[in-house]
Amino acid sequence: MFRLAITGLIFITCCFGCGKTQPHTEDSTEGLITLDETQYDRSFEARGKNFEWYFYTPGPDGILMTEDDVLVGNELKVVPQTQIELQLTSEDYIYTLTAPDGTKQIAVPEMVHSLSFESPDSGIYEFRTDPMCGLRYFHDDVQGTMQIAQPLRVSVD
Repeated sequence: MFRLAITGLIFITCCFGCGKTQPHTEDSTEGLITLDETQYDRSFEARGKNFEWYFYTPGPDGILMTEDDVLVGNELKVVPQTQIELQLTSEDYIYTLTAPDGTKQIAVPEMVHSLSFESPDSGIYEFRTDPMCGLRYFHDDVQGTMQIAQPLRVSVD
């Protein structure tokens, strides 16, 4: 019975969560041409630890979740309207991550779950803690952010 209750709680939290992403708008970038988008990664590992997300990019071997991966911190920088792939895992607790489009996925220790979404046009999005215990007062913090960065561009006149 206890196992069924825990499974139900995990399912409800994954589907509905406790928080939402918080968009912040930025200035328009009209009249700019993109020169190079290849310098931006599109696949990341999102690892939950101590109520924060730590994002990693593939290392020299080009494969995620290996020993040579590069820690980029708790802020993702991605280009607009790009398909983003996250591999979610956790080192300590069960977390949920809500993408800017509202899709959710769970991160569980010793397991990997995938989340795919298209990055928005602009803004900074906060990944808030969605506590499984229901005690939002103790966990209502920003776990990480995603900044929509404009690639190298040149003004057209």
